[in-house]
Amino acid sequence: MKLGDIQTIFDSYYDMEEGRWVPWLATVPKYAINIEDTYLALSIPTIDSIRMKNLAITLLKNNKHIMMVGPTGTGKSV
Repeated sequence: MKLGDIQTIFDSYYDMEEGRWVPWLATVPKYAINIEDTYLALSIPTIDSIRMKNLAITLLKNNKHIMMVGPTGTGKSV
């Protein structure tokens, strides 16, 4: 995938090891719903939640303080 193939810079993740742009949804395994889970136990990955989780992990690994803000459904709890 080339940078020109994506709509915005926020749609993809730059994999430094492979030297290419990867769609955020391709960075996580395919989601399968467990039929025994309750509705409240579901955490379906979206581009926003994947991006937010990756950003939080990167900042925390580098000893940076973070505060997650935003409206409901943007992946703050992940």
